[in-house]
Amino acid sequence: MSNNLIGTDPNQVPSNADLGTLAYQDAGDVTVENLKIGTANFGTTPSAWLTVVKNNDNSGNQVVIADAEGASAGIRSYAIPGSSGDPAGLILNHYYAQSGSGNQYMRYADFVANVGSGAGTTMRFITKNSSNTYKAGLQINQDGKLSVGNHIDFDSGTNQRLTFNDNRALEGNADGSILQVGEGYTKILNQGYMVNKATTSNRYNFEVSTSFTATGNSVTRHEINLNTLIGASTAGTLGYTVHVVGYGSGGTNGLNYTYTVGGYSGHNYSGTNHSSMGAGTIQNGYNSSNNTSYDAQGISYHPCKNLGAYIANGEVYAYVPGPQRYGVTISNNSASFGCVMTIRGMYTG
Repeated sequence: MSNNLIGTDPNQVPSNADLGTLAYQDAGDVTVENLKIGTANFGTTPSAWLTVVKNNDNSGNQVVIADAEGASAGIRSYAIPGSSGDPAGLILNHYYAQSGSGNQYMRYADFVANVGSGAGTTMRFITKNSSNTYKAGLQINQDGKLSVGNHIDFDSGTNQRLTFNDNRALEGNADGSILQVGEGYTKILNQGYMVNKATTSNRYNFEVSTSFTATGNSVTRHEINLNTLIGASTAGTLGYTVHVVGYGSGGTNGLNYTYTVGGYSGHNYSGTNHSSMGAGTIQNGYNSSNNTSYDAQGISYHPCKNLGAYIANGEVYAYVPGPQRYGVTISNNSASFGCVMTIRGMYTG
């Protein structure tokens, strides 16, 4: 019994027509539209260009991309898509980056989001929770900015660190019990104002400041509205220290005044207008004409206390025109001079 040599049976050699377009391709340059790799059941025909499915019993690697040359150091560069550029899409690359003894693991693994000229890219790492909600927990935008969805978690241990250019910037225990900022001399520049909340109560601590000019030979009022500035509640309790300093060029004037105030944060001194200097001004401060310091208490359930007041030429008094609005009224009998006002303290609500 004779068998045909050409055919599609297990013991026959397929013809080029049976093999399709693969019969006419070179082994070093194969083009495939949809490629399926693996031994598992694919089910329906995959829609992806490349599908890799295999049951390896949780052992061994699934996908490996490697440069087998691995001897000559080099830095890979990428070009925008075009006649001579890299193709558009996601490029995965692994290559040897640094030579020398002991550097066998000093290699680059590149993930490149490559698109045409003038278009930006964002790389996302997406996860799904048990409620079937997908979230991009990690993103890198076109400028290299890294965005983390919720938080960065150090699972365990002590001396967990965030570093800037190998300099320790933030260090602490994983349980949050210790937090150390920087090492040695550290300057923290805060754009805005810092408000700290106690974890066991609805209590907030803060410090804010502003600068202003006390206009010469006139009465001016200056305040910080803590409700609009830091959201301080007008329906709680407060305890503040207000400190104002200033000086005039050439010794024309000088100011140093501190007062404290406490009580219900919805109260104010708008019903008082000392010497017609403005509603909210009370006689708590200093008058240079008679070298006298005054300590008017305001209202009994929102008392004010003068801790020390002085102005070389004029008068300075506490100014509280509305809830969570604190400052000073200055009657300046000299040339204009610059001042700085700082408020620190605690409020609830």
